[in-house]
Amino acid sequence: MVAVQNILLFVATASALAIGKRDASTILSDISTIDSDVKALTSALNSYSGGLFGALPINTAESNLDDAINQGTKDAQATTQQDSADSQMVITAINNLIPDIEAALTATENKKSQLAAAGLTSTIQGDLKTLKTDTDSFSDALIAIASSDTVAQGTSQKATIDADFTSAINDFA
Repeated sequence: MVAVQNILLFVATASALAIGKRDASTILSDISTIDSDVKALTSALNSYSGGLFGALPINTAESNLDDAINQGTKDAQATTQQDSADSQMVITAINNLIPDIEAALTATENKKSQLAAAGLTSTIQGDLKTLKTDTDSFSDALIAIASSDTVAQGTSQKATIDADFTSAINDFA
């Protein structure tokens, strides 16, 4: 009985450690997942040829992306303050992500007439607003743990992404 209790205690402790603390490699992995999901969304948008049912792959890709962003936020919030080297790696990863975000938003704007014809204008605008809000939360969490020498870069990156989202949201207004 004592051996079973020790095993259960070990499993509980290991699980708590696995869930609790995160590091820069976790954040970089999250950014990589987000980037893959952004590219999947771009692909789904570029492949869209119209109709309500034709938009299902877009909806799936958007949902996967939103889940990845929210996971990134949770992981960043569970991460301790980063040193300059780790923060710079995150800055670089975000710099590499921004063009992919812009490509997805451009693909969305390019499909506006087809999405509107399917009655999806307000849905797309709502999805864009949700993605912007969740991206802001992720950005804020990253900026909160960034080294002091990278906070300005992170804030600038957030402003760039916000402006891109705002433009796309306004396009669907």
